[in-house]
Amino acid sequence: MHTITYDEEYLAQLNHQAQEETLFLKSYAEVIHAITHQRKCLHLTQQALADKCHLSRTTISKIETMRLVPKLDILIRILHHLQLDIMINTYEKHR
Repeated sequence: MHTITYDEEYLAQLNHQAQEETLFLKSYAEVIHAITHQRKCLHLTQQALADKCHLSRTTISKIETMRLVPKLDILIRILHHLQLDIMINTYEKHR
């Protein structure tokens, strides 16, 4: 039986990467929740939103279920038709 050992620096790097991925997923989930919530508040079906954005209903469905990360231009188009804006904040990383 072989034992695999990792040095502390490598494990710290893996932990940092995992934390950044978790932060991305949480942020992305918040955006998707806002899109889905606003679409429903505006009484739009996925098909109606898709038609407004010149996308397929399947694309909207995949975005809303987080199976597809849209390109920025598509995300902005969707947000525009849902009367939503993007706000960008700057922050400093703490190391």
